[in-house]
Order: sequence, then structure tokens, then C-alpha cells
Amino acid sequence: MDHISTTTKAIILSFAVLLFSSSSLQGQAGGAGHETDPVYRLIVSDSLRASSVYHNYTYVPQNYTKVPHGFKPVYAVVYARHGARWLGSADEYKRPLSFLASADSSDNLTPLGKSLYARVLAIAEDASLREGSLTPKGRMQHREIAGRFYERFRPLLRKGGVVEASSTSVQRCILSMAAFCGRLSELNPKLDVRLEQTGRTHVMNNFFKDNYAVPSISSNASRIKTVNDSLMGLLDYDAFMSRIFIDPSKCSSKPASLANELYYIAADQQDLENGISIYDVFTAEDLYILTLRDNWRFYNNFASTPLSGGYSALCSGRLLNEVFGRADSSLARYSRADRSGTGSSGRKRSRVVADLHFGHDVNVIALSSLLAYSQYSSPVAKVSGRKANESEDPARAGLSDVPERIDASVMVSDPVELARLWSDHSISPMASNIQLLFYRNHKGETLVKFLHNEREMRLPIPAWSGPYYSYDSVRSYIDSRLASLRK
Repeated sequence: MDHISTTTKAIILSFAVLLFSSSSLQGQAGGAGHETDPVYRLIVSDSLRASSVYHNYTYVPQNYTKVPHGFKPVYAVVYARHGARWLGSADEYKRPLSFLASADSSDNLTPLGKSLYARVLAIAEDASLREGSLTPKGRMQHREIAGRFYERFRPLLRKGGVVEASSTSVQRCILSMAAFCGRLSELNPKLDVRLEQTGRTHVMNNFFKDNYAVPSISSNASRIKTVNDSLMGLLDYDAFMSRIFIDPSKCSSKPASLANELYYIAADQQDLENGISIYDVFTAEDLYILTLRDNWRFYNNFASTPLSGGYSALCSGRLLNEVFGRADSSLARYSRADRSGTGSSGRKRSRVVADLHFGHDVNVIALSSLLAYSQYSSPVAKVSGRKANESEDPARAGLSDVPERIDASVMVSDPVELARLWSDHSISPMASNIQLLFYRNHKGETLVKFLHNEREMRLPIPAWSGPYYSYDSVRSYIDSRLASLRK
């Protein structure tokens, strides 16, 4: 490890000690060394929290802050990730299935291994020719988000007007857009909803040249990979493989690869409706480590972090400038006559009242990191939306009020600390969304409120009132952010 920087060594050692301070970890919930870590306890309470960006979208009812007196809604923007989907490629199912099938044919599977093989086989058959596609749950997620968006902005949308929607060229994004817009049209047929997907909208909504390559951090890539690999190295592979195979030495798969592939299959099942789970092949410690690893990877590759050089946030600046330009155009056409629903000639108004964009998880992460906002108030969510049953499982005791705040302003370099402050499954679950809601008064003053996954957010600038900010102040703030990131 001589080539690894002192900082990286310190990071690795710090969380290695934290994770494995006990003499052995055999998968018992609440293992010594991290039993008080809220991230670990969340996973013990609910394994579905160990799912990274495959996490299912969960709406938490909010008590929204009242709009300042004299202001009315005039325009809205939504950037949304596609809804729940199957895994992206057939190989993600075939590779682990091939190793399980081979072991089964040679009677090398434990009882758990046999059960796992049957379940993975059923999962793969269900996913066949659907890889990467939007699931029925994903379609419903966007219909429900659209319904709440309409109710939230009903005073504006009920009058009609133009809603323009665009997406990347990926089918699941196009279908998510169709589901969202279809619901708006059902709620108000007077809306002129226009859908578009072209090469231009793909570039605008998927604003990385290569979705999974961040050139500016190439000099730090080895540091990021070192921590990734070190986290994966903390898994007890002997125990993991022994749970599946009678003789693990006869399995040709690399343990890390198999664990990784099964983890993503397990995480994705909550996005389907097949009732199958394979989380039982992992211990709570396994899931904790995998959660730290994925969280670290998404944070450093796609948020504005010390190692990313701000590349992702800069890329998202292209979209945000497009959003501001379209907002300016819409606001310029806003008039007293328009507020009544007609133009000067009495014709149905044609002003764009909402712009909708549909893209991907990494784009939501990057855009939120440019905004660098944090949750305005503590969420009212409970773990999995339910209270812990202490009599059933003592490990759940006291977890009913564990918060999962959204904070896109976090700047840390320790994976353990990061997971406590910034969560990929909270920032960008399936169907995650960022909403900009614009309001104007009779003086022509314009306010903006930001929602992330339908929760009010706080910018690090003075507010007009509560989570409402002067549009001019927001523009100045973003210009300043982009200028600082370019340095």
C-alpha cells in the first residue's frame, strides 16, 4: 500500500477499526463496533434500506410552508429520474445464475444455496427481455407524483396552459414522461401537454458526455477505487460463500463479483411486484459494507465532492441555465390577462406553465449537488413508514424516529461519516425528482421554492421567507456557485 496517500490510508484504517473492532462478525445484528451507527441500525431494522439507487420511491406527507402573502403560482419545473426498473442487462442475471446452476448440477449447493438458486432463476425468468425497462411500479410512481404535483399547483394548472416535457432517449425515461404527462392530462384535459424526445433533449437531460465517466477526476480515480476495493475487502467472503456452496473452492466465480451481483439483484426486487427477496443470503454486516461502498462511489463520482473537482455540478449547470432561460421566457409572458386564463383577445392562453424533464439517477445527484441545498425541516418519516415492533425484534427498538434527511451540501471524505450525512438512496431513489416552483406578486417580484423528492429544501442564502427565495437571489447564487467550481 506504499502508493496510497496518507489521507486514504487514514480513511481506510479509521473505518476498518470501526467496522471490525470485535474478534469476529458472524452476521448477528448489532455486531460490536458499529451497533450504534444509525446507518447500520437502519439496515438491521429494514434490509430494503441497503439498496443504493435501486431504492423504491417513498412519498412522505409534508406540512408545506404557506406561500407568502400576495404571491401566486406562475410557473413550475420538474427534473425527474425514471421510475422503478429491472436491472440494466441480461448479464446481470445470467452471470450469478450460471454459477448457481453449475453448483446445483454438481450437488454443491447448501440448502440456502438451493433456495437462492430457485429464487434467482425465477427472478431472471421474470426479467427476461425486460432488462432496463420501466416496471409497472415505476409507471405508477410517476402517475402518483404527477397527481400530487397537480394538486400542489392546482391554482395555476387548473386554468390550462402549455406543459412541455422532454426526456433522454432511454425508453424507461420516455415511458416515465408519458406516465407523468398522461396523469396530468387526465386531471385536466384543458392542459396542452407536449412531449418531445430528440437528440437535443437527450443531451440536455442526460448532461454527462459519458454517463459513467468523469474525466476531471481521473487523477483521483485511484484514490476512489482504493477505498471502494478496501470496503469490499472487509466482507467475510469465506462465510458468504459457505452459506451458498458446500465446497466454495469448487465455485469459479470471484467471491466479490458474486456478492456484488447478488446484492444488486436483491436491491432491485423492491422495484418489482414479484414478492421475491434474496436478502437472506447476506448478513447485516455484509449489507452495511455494501451500502457504504455504493454510497461512497455515487457521492464521489456524481456529487460535487473534494475528489470530483466539481465536474458533475458544472455539467448540471448546463441544464439549470436552460431551465432559467425557459423560466424567464414564461415569466415574461405572464400578465394580468394571463392570470385570468386568456390573452388580450380572449383566446385560450398558450403560455408555458410547466417544463418537465426526465433523466437518470446520476443527473439528480449532480443537479442537487450544484444547488447544495439541505432539507428545510425534519422529515416526518418513520423507518419504512412504520413503527418498530420492539416485542418482535429488539434490534428495532427506538428506530421509529430515525431521520433520513436530504442534504446535498455535504463535503466529507470518510465513507462512514458520509453515510450518516448523505445517502444515495435518499437523494436519488427510483423516480426521484427536483421541483422548482415559481410564485409572483402584483409588484412583479418572483419567488422560487425547491422541493427534493417532494420535501422543502433550504438554500445557503438568505430567504425571502421560510423556504421561499427571491428568483434574482437564486440566479446570483447559482452564477456564483458555477464560477467557484470553474476555478
